[in-house]
Amino acid sequence: MSLDLAVMKTNLETIKQEIQGAIASEAVTVEVSQTGSQLTVIFNRPKDKTVDFTALADQVVDILNRQPLGRINFVKFYGRKTGGTPEWEYAEPLSSPPSQAVIQEKLQTGLSEFGQRFQFYNQTITAASALAIVLMLLLRGLFPNDKWEYKMVSVRATEVSSEVYSKFSAKEVSLIKLESEVEKLGKQGWELVDSFVEDETVHPNFGNEKYVTGLQPNVRPNRVVLLFKRKTWL
Repeated sequence: MSLDLAVMKTNLETIKQEIQGAIASEAVTVEVSQTGSQLTVIFNRPKDKTVDFTALADQVVDILNRQPLGRINFVKFYGRKTGGTPEWEYAEPLSSPPSQAVIQEKLQTGLSEFGQRFQFYNQTITAASALAIVLMLLLRGLFPNDKWEYKMVSVRATEVSSEVYSKFSAKEVSLIKLESEVEKLGKQGWELVDSFVEDETVHPNFGNEKYVTGLQPNVRPNRVVLLFKRKTWL
């Protein structure tokens, strides 16, 4: 057996197996042969079963058009009862799958078109962004915004326990609370512009010797007041 005949036999066996596997649910057996550039496919149906040969042929043509068939460019179908004479026939030309060179060319063309479109979109977006920035600067120049809104936040001091004079215990302001307020409002666009401590009297004078009398320098913080500002566009 020559090499060409061996290759042809191997290809036919592969084609037969693929077709048979695709239509196995129809209980139809397949015979495949080749004459020149024509492939012949015979469907053998059971004697007690009706088969849609046209639907099978369409299915097989779809399979063959995806195969590298070499010089085969035409397929002839026959349908019959097993062992009987043909009761149906159909023929159709085949479209061979594109070669590797054609696939590579289409891929390169697609990539080139994609690159051109991407460059166009990129230039369009860049131009639009630049135009938006220019318009924003022009609007700021024509309509300067000098309006501000202000917010005042107070953080109260807490007492530091004293075992002897619980009523006159010292107070302190938590730095953690202060930092938390400043950070929270900073994320909202508020800028801290000032702060001050509001004090209170530690030793009240009730005219009683049990209390400290006269002017006393003893004071303690009552709260820390934070003043914020931010621009408003309204």
